[in-house]
Amino acid sequence: MCDRITKCLFSCFQNFYAERFGTENVVIIKDSNAVDMSVLDPEKAYIQITYVEPYFEAYELRHRVTYFDRNFNMSKCNTA
Repeated sequence: MCDRITKCLFSCFQNFYAERFGTENVVIIKDSNAVDMSVLDPEKAYIQITYVEPYFEAYELRHRVTYFDRNFNMSKCNTA
């Protein structure tokens, strides 16, 4: 998966929740390993993204025919 898209998602989530709960209260967990709940601060909001799957509109799929096309060289982040 495209590292740029993953970083974009982290940034989008971080910004979205930081605006609502405060930057100091939002923590991004950047690995997909199991989380030890006993070490988490109950006063903070934690976000862990473990899997990202590309989504394309029908018109985009006409230009992204192969597996490679659909999984590499992605440059936009759509969180809507």
